[in-house]
Amino acid sequence: MLTVEEIKALLHHYKTSFIQEYEETIEWFFLMKKSFKQELNLEEKQKVKEQTIDILKVIPAFLIFMLPAGTLWLFLFFKLFPTMLPSSFQKKNNNN
Repeated sequence: MLTVEEIKALLHHYKTSFIQEYEETIEWFFLMKKSFKQELNLEEKQKVKEQTIDILKVIPAFLIFMLPAGTLWLFLFFKLFPTMLPSSFQKKNNNN
């Protein structure tokens, strides 16, 4: 059983990861908009590629979540396939 401190640490970890993923997604939108007007440099292209992969990884999670008892299936799905988590969550998990 988790203690209150462990739960607070986990909540902070996931809050930080969620905020990071949100900021990366906003950056992706701006880079995509920019790509229609001008050529992106190599670093920007890499960011777009990584974030596009992250966005595509979320689609199976949404589909599983919509199933009956989807939250339970989603938990199992991420335990079996941890690489399906967006990159900001994976980086944090590798450090733990």
